[in-house]
Amino acid sequence: MERRDWKAAAGLLELSTYIDPYDAHALALLGDTAAQSGNWAAAASALQILIGLNPPDPAKAHYDLARAWLALGRSQEAKREILRALEIAPPMNARRSCSSS
Repeated sequence: MERRDWKAAAGLLELSTYIDPYDAHALALLGDTAAQSGNWAAAASALQILIGLNPPDPAKAHYDLARAWLALGRSQEAKREILRALEIAPPMNARRSCSSS
């Protein structure tokens, strides 16, 4: 069984953002690993920067930021991000029709 050290991974990813602060992939990974380690403040910070960079999956970035805000007790910010994610994400029936083509 593989052991994952989310805290150490988040630390390394944070260091990589000092080298390239505009690396959307590293910021997305940092948001995920910081959340996995329970460091919701670091996750929120990384995800806010990521959203400013127009990530490839903005709906997921807004959803992940909503999770971080909720974990930090900031329900109004979480609600705002969930609504943004829902505005961006394509409707389910559109996704189904695309996948059946």
